[in-house]
Amino acid sequence: MWLGSSRHDRLVPCGIYWLDWSRQARANEAESSGAPSGRRMSTRLYTDQELADLKSMRKRVANPGARWSEKPRKRPVHRQRNFQASALDEGHRFSVYQRHSLIDDSDFSCGILYLPLGGPSLTLARYNGPSHAHGDIAFRPHIHLSSEWAIAAGRKPESEAAETDRFNTPDGALACLIHDFNLLGITAKPDNQRSLPL
Repeated sequence: MWLGSSRHDRLVPCGIYWLDWSRQARANEAESSGAPSGRRMSTRLYTDQELADLKSMRKRVANPGARWSEKPRKRPVHRQRNFQASALDEGHRFSVYQRHSLIDDSDFSCGILYLPLGGPSLTLARYNGPSHAHGDIAFRPHIHLSSEWAIAAGRKPESEAAETDRFNTPDGALACLIHDFNLLGITAKPDNQRSLPL
């Protein structure tokens, strides 16, 4: 629940996008004064049905052998690898990442982004390790999923999270994401078989 002044009150529909009119006003003011605007693209308002369709469509990973790289390069704190995927039936593109801390073994994340043509990317889901608390979730693995409500409220699309016992490792998280988002051409070992419902 959003406390204080509602950010949704500042959002106005603009075609299929929502614009934060107060941010837009500040950007216009900065432009007229010659200062840099810091303007960001608006997030399209996706319905829960569209998000469910993006989740369920069959996707093939183009680079299943993606290699790990350490980031940042000078003083690495985590390692990451990125996979590219495309929907089999329609031309939709996706990016899947797997990130793991080099300092804290419980600090990991695995996520999938939708890459619409000509628009900003949308994080559909993040499968996070137990390294941090999230609201009422105290240091337990949890899954963030995008929702129509969060987008309309002007929040991060995947701001809400639910605790899970389906994974405890980075590979377990990736196995759950592969299963949940219908990814083909890539495999990962699940932490337990019951984590992948039939």
